[in-house]
Amino acid sequence: MAYATVTSLVTTLELLLTQTNSGQAKKAKALNPQIESLREKVRSLQALLETLDNINDVEAVKHRETKIKLAVHDAEDRIESILEQLYPSIDQEVHEEAYERIFGSLQQASKSMDSEREELQRSMQNSLQATSSLARSFVLPERSSQLENIMVGHEIEVEDMKSQLMMRTSSNEREVVAIVGMGGIGKTTFTSRVYNDPLIEAYFDIRAWTTMSKEYCIRKMLLELLHCIKDVTHEEEEEEEDVSPGKREKDQAELLKKESEKTDGDLAAELKKKLQRRMYLVVIDDIWSTKAWDDISQWFPDYKGSQILLTTRCGDVASYAAPGKSPHQISLLNPTESWKLFQDKILVNEEQLPPELLEIGKKIAYNCQGLPLIIVVVTGLLSKCNNALDKWKHVEQNVKSALFEDRHQQCEKVLALSYYYLPQHLKACFLYFAVFPEDAEVHANKLIKLWVAEGFLKKAANKSLEDVAEEYFNELIGRNLVFISRHNFYGKVKTCKIHDLLHEFCLREAQRENFLCVIVRDDNRASSASSQSSFS
Repeated sequence: MAYATVTSLVTTLELLLTQTNSGQAKKAKALNPQIESLREKVRSLQALLETLDNINDVEAVKHRETKIKLAVHDAEDRIESILEQLYPSIDQEVHEEAYERIFGSLQQASKSMDSEREELQRSMQNSLQATSSLARSFVLPERSSQLENIMVGHEIEVEDMKSQLMMRTSSNEREVVAIVGMGGIGKTTFTSRVYNDPLIEAYFDIRAWTTMSKEYCIRKMLLELLHCIKDVTHEEEEEEEDVSPGKREKDQAELLKKESEKTDGDLAAELKKKLQRRMYLVVIDDIWSTKAWDDISQWFPDYKGSQILLTTRCGDVASYAAPGKSPHQISLLNPTESWKLFQDKILVNEEQLPPELLEIGKKIAYNCQGLPLIIVVVTGLLSKCNNALDKWKHVEQNVKSALFEDRHQQCEKVLALSYYYLPQHLKACFLYFAVFPEDAEVHANKLIKLWVAEGFLKKAANKSLEDVAEEYFNELIGRNLVFISRHNFYGKVKTCKIHDLLHEFCLREAQRENFLCVIVRDDNRASSASSQSSFS
C-alpha cells in the first residue's frame, strides 16, 4: 500500500502549492521551490514503486514498502496538521509561523524521501541480480509423472474444447485458445483433463506442457517443453529397444550435461525445430502478462492444425494472445457439482457419511461458494477431524475462518498471488472492497466516486480522475478479481461484487496493512460486521 500512500502525499503537496500561491504571508510563495522539489522526489519514488512488479522477493518488497509508508505518513501528517491551522485562520502572524514550520517539515521530508529512494533502488538492484543468477544456474527439477486430472462438472465444456482443438481449418497458422478464470477455480485441472484425453493424445503428433507463473524463467520453460517432447521420443525408443534402467540413467545424465552447455537461444531454436512441420498441442499454464506472451510466442511455428492452449487469470492477456476470439471462461460450480466434489474428496472406498454429518456436509459444500480450491482445502481439513461432530459444526459455522486457520494456508497463498502481483496502482482499489459488507452488490458509480475521494488515484494527462478510476475498475474485472452482477440499460456495468473468500482476504490484508479498521457490532437482532475506513 506504499503506492497509495505516496500518491496521497502528491495530492497533499499540490494542495499546499495552491495554499501558498494564494497566501498573503511573505514566506508563502518563497516555499514553492521546496514544495515543487519535494513533489518531484515523491513522484520519482512513485515511479520506482511502479516497477516493483518486476521484483521476485515478495518479503523484501513488503519490508521496503513498510519503511516507505512510515516515512511518507510522517511527512504527510506534519504538512496536513499545519494546513489545518492555515485554512481557518486569517491572522497573518499565524500564517507566517505556520509557513516557517512547513519549511522545516519540507526539509526533513526531502531528506527522508532521498534516503528511501536510494534504499529502494539498492533493494531492486540486489533482487534483479539474484534473479539473473537464478536463471543462469537453473536446473530442471524432476517432473511428476502425470498431471492431476480430478474434476467435477464441465463435462460438456471438455468435449466442446476437444472438438475445438481437433477441428480442421483452412488456415495454415497455429491457433491460440485461452482459458480464463479466477485463482483456484480449476483452470489447470480443466486443461489437464483435455490434455490427457486419449483422443487428444492420438490426434496430435506432439504434446508439451509448461507452467509460466508471474516470475517466469525462460530457460526453465524451454527445458520443460523440450523434455515433454524428448520423454515421448525416449519412451517409444525404449519400447522398441528394451533399454535397461542403467543405460536410461546414463543417457539422462549425458542429456542434462549437454543442455547445461546450451544458451537459451540454442534451446529456443531446438524447440522450434522439433515443432516445425508437425501438428502440436502446447499448454502454457498460468500466464500473467502480455509481455510474457511476447517473450515466448516466437517459439511456436505456424503449422496447420497446431494449437496453443493458455490458462490465465487476466482477460486482457487472453484477448492479446488470441485476438478476435472469445476466451473460454471457467465458471464456478453449481450447488450440485459442489456437493459432488465434496463427496469425492471426503469419502474413501465408497464409504458413506454418518447421517449426523450428511446435512452439515451439504451446508459446508454450499458455503464454499462453488470454488473448487476451497472445497478441496475444506475436505482436507475435515479429513483430519475423524468425523467429530463438533469440529464439523465449527467448519460449517465459519468456513472462511477455518480455511485461513489451515496450517499450510493453501487458499490464502493462492488468493494472495492475485493480490501481490497486482500492479501497484490497483492494490488499494482492490482492498477497498473490504469496506463493503460481504456479498454486497456494489454500485460501480459509487465505488468510482469513493476511489476518487480517497485520493489514491494517480492523475493522467487529458483524463479525469473518474476516467482513471473506471480504467482501474475494468482492469480488476479483467483479472477475475471482481465479478459483474448487473449491467445498466446502456450496457455499462451497474453493480459488481467479489467472491466471499476474496472479501475475507481483503479484510485480513487491509488490517495487516493498516489500510482500514474493522468495527464489529452485535445487536439484539443479528450479528453483523461493519467496516469504517481510516486511510492514511
